[in-house]
Amino acid sequence: MRTTEQYTDWRKKRAQKGLCPECGVPLQPSEKKLCQKCKDYHRDYMQEYSRRPDVKEKHRLRIAEWQRQNPQKVAVFGKAYRFRLREDVLKHYGSKCACCGEDRAEFLTLDHVNNDGNKHRQQLAGENSVGIRVYSWVRRNGYPDDFQVLCWNCNEAKAHYGYCPHQKAGTVR
Repeated sequence: MRTTEQYTDWRKKRAQKGLCPECGVPLQPSEKKLCQKCKDYHRDYMQEYSRRPDVKEKHRLRIAEWQRQNPQKVAVFGKAYRFRLREDVLKHYGSKCACCGEDRAEFLTLDHVNNDGNKHRQQLAGENSVGIRVYSWVRRNGYPDDFQVLCWNCNEAKAHYGYCPHQKAGTVR
């Protein structure tokens, strides 16, 4: 039986000869480390392995421990994720207010066209729902047509008065 060191040396020698370190088949010019057959095998194996409940639990615990030890990094990553998510969703819906044309991202928000935003937020996460959950839901569900981008002023006016003052007809597009 080979030791780990012997196995590593054996793989390196195969790789230096331009062979797949796993099976010894000559590598094609497009293949860098493993032949396609070995890549497929490893991909399938890892997909199956990562679905195992014990592996999922170990992974979850490892992530939780890392997050506990790195709260500042978690905050930075979370903020960057939320920023990108919001940017992607707003971009999909046009990145400007459907009522007044405001296009500065800081002033824009997502609006439920059918005025059912409160009900939808409660369905998503109860009383403690925050807007980012709506943005996640929108992207996860393929950007439904029930949403539009409005600036905060138009969105608040629509919520409180049922229309935006920019709209002479009394309805929001």
